[in-house]
Amino acid sequence: MIRRRRFTLLELIVAVAVFSMVMVVLYGFGRQVTVAWERMRRDQRAMARLMSLDRALDGMLANAVPFLWPEPDADVGSSEKLVFEGRGDSLLLATLHRVSTEDTDGAIRFVRLALRDGDLVAEYAPRPFWDWDETGEGGEISILAKDVREVSFLYADFLPDKDAAWEDRLEWFSEWDLDEDKPRTEIPLAIMVTVTWQNGNVESWLRRTAGQGYRERFGKWAPRKE
Repeated sequence: MIRRRRFTLLELIVAVAVFSMVMVVLYGFGRQVTVAWERMRRDQRAMARLMSLDRALDGMLANAVPFLWPEPDADVGSSEKLVFEGRGDSLLLATLHRVSTEDTDGAIRFVRLALRDGDLVAEYAPRPFWDWDETGEGGEISILAKDVREVSFLYADFLPDKDAAWEDRLEWFSEWDLDEDKPRTEIPLAIMVTVTWQNGNVESWLRRTAGQGYRERFGKWAPRKE
């Protein structure tokens, strides 16, 4: 006759306790894996946003060129003005871009970068407008980044003082070409864009412009007389 051994109450309690401990360990491990996975996905999305913004800024700033355009209501033959307005919180510039379709209005595009309702936006136009509100249906708007708290711009200039040390000849300005009495005819040597996100992170992009020289001009112009 086979006798069946019954589990005692103590053995059941010990088995349940061990099983509970194993389940707690497995739950904690699974939770850590889930948190790590969510963090990795979040970092991947943030990196993708940064790379997208990096490509957009690189395409604009690295291809920025000086472009002259007649001032509004100006007489025929009067002086032209540089299409570039650099402020501390916004930037208007002319930039080269690739002609990809027959409907493209030339290889120069005019862009204004500014912060609007928490978004860093780029407003595009096929021709320059001194009053950007007049672009009408011809303008396009692209959101470059969301959840932006602040955007700021700095503009580099190379001082002509040849006696100064090389590292001392580079000077940074928070504004560019805003003096109506002495308008400039050249764009900055380089442009730095600093973006402060809503979470407090800060990222900066520095790009050398394409056309910054003594005689570089796009559009109608005449060489400076010596």
